[in-house]
Amino acid sequence: MKKNFIMNNASVSRSSGFTIIETLVAITILMIAIVGPLTVAHKGLTAAVYARDQMIASYLAQDAIEYVKNARDSNKLASRSWLYGFDGNSAAANPADCIHGSQCTVDTTINSVDDAVLSCSGTGPECIPQLFLSDEKGYSHDGAGLATQFNRHIIMTPDPNRASEVKLTAVVSWQNGIVDNDVTLTSELFDTFR
Repeated sequence: MKKNFIMNNASVSRSSGFTIIETLVAITILMIAIVGPLTVAHKGLTAAVYARDQMIASYLAQDAIEYVKNARDSNKLASRSWLYGFDGNSAAANPADCIHGSQCTVDTTINSVDDAVLSCSGTGPECIPQLFLSDEKGYSHDGAGLATQFNRHIIMTPDPNRASEVKLTAVVSWQNGIVDNDVTLTSELFDTFR
């Protein structure tokens, strides 16, 4: 037996695809799902770069403090003034005076305090930028190294009540984009071996 079907034009629905509104809603949901994790990843990378730079700056500041302490000990062993090389007295052509309100920098890759201590006077608060020496795996002011964003200086402030004590401050500054950053470490330096 044969059945006849009568089709009514009003009851036929056509499924020809998504409307423009449905497409825009789907794209919006997809963009929100993608932008959120990308924003989190960007902030994570920015924080990692800042943490890396802050760690390098901390090491550079500590390196300067340790160098000055070592120079103090070497001066004592050589029967020189304990602040020789930092007080304006040295065999250098242009001796640096780091004690009387002047900023200095030290090149910790140089053993001789006569050549390692440089005055920052005339260059403003920023001293000579550090160079990364890939062959020595260190930072210096001299040589064929890669320029970095790190500037390091030291300041020695004498204790007005004790001639055998100075406050040693090492400051490393750098820029991330337009943001100025710095790490400051201080130590007391005495006219004795520690």
